[in-house]
Amino acid sequence: MNSSGTVNPQWYQTRTYAVSRGPRAPLRPPPRAPKVESRPDMFDINQITAGIFEETIRGLGGFLDELKPEEYHQYALKFANAIKNGADPYNAKLSGENDIPLKVLHEMACVLWLARHSAAAHAFSIAMWASASEAGHHVSTLSLARCLMISGGWGKSQRLKRVENRFRQVVAEGKDQNALTAEGENFLQIGQYEAAVKILKPALSLNDSDFEWRDDCKICLGKSYLKLGRSAEARQLFEAVENARISDADAELAQMLRKTNPDEARQRMYSAATGGRQDMFNQLAELELEKEAQATDDESRKNHQLWAMEWLRLAEPSVMF
Repeated sequence: MNSSGTVNPQWYQTRTYAVSRGPRAPLRPPPRAPKVESRPDMFDINQITAGIFEETIRGLGGFLDELKPEEYHQYALKFANAIKNGADPYNAKLSGENDIPLKVLHEMACVLWLARHSAAAHAFSIAMWASASEAGHHVSTLSLARCLMISGGWGKSQRLKRVENRFRQVVAEGKDQNALTAEGENFLQIGQYEAAVKILKPALSLNDSDFEWRDDCKICLGKSYLKLGRSAEARQLFEAVENARISDADAELAQMLRKTNPDEARQRMYSAATGGRQDMFNQLAELELEKEAQATDDESRKNHQLWAMEWLRLAEPSVMF
């Protein structure tokens, strides 16, 4: 965890934004945003165990290491206790016996958003981010806004309107590169590619050392360029991606080059697959099957078929590469 605080599907901010810098787990679709209500059963702390924190933090490859999983769990119990005693889950005033540092509250939200175990984990995550945002923790505002947009939960709850309006104000100021990136991603997601370029391109030109989602911005802008037929600019951006998102950039390049340069596409797929994009093994298998169909001799056809079977085997989530 660095000094300012986000964790990533690079969904939320660690500085204290949310971003995994360890080995990448196989991709899965972003979690569906739970309906934001304050029913007691949504905040069942019995579903939030120390084991959930331990398993999720382990998957981050040492990214969160300032507190032990058991310590995060104890803070989660404090948050649940505050709700039990009548605190607004989305604007909890945490003090006294239920006092929780905002940085820790944000980190708990990041971990619980990634947890696969229960709807309660995501309900607590949203409530923790919202409460931290209401207390002035900027990165929680960005993380919650981004996750709501990615998961389809944006604009669905009156309880989160204050957080959403706060995020919109930051975007309107045009100075926060991470906020501009989240907004650009949303434009890309809803098919407004020109609007995405208009907001993402300036974000890359701003000079901010806390631009944690820089590589996400490059990938998103590259995807937008591809949708607009500007492949040369897209490739330049994908090749400039660094750190934990290299495998995602390679996956985008592989798709872009598949028809024009299948050999390089194959190399990019392999690089992405071994970097954590396990879905790329399926793409490699498809390439081999295409080559099998085009082969003119039995030996080549058999060789391509064997490779296709091997790539499909490696695509299985249970297989360790």
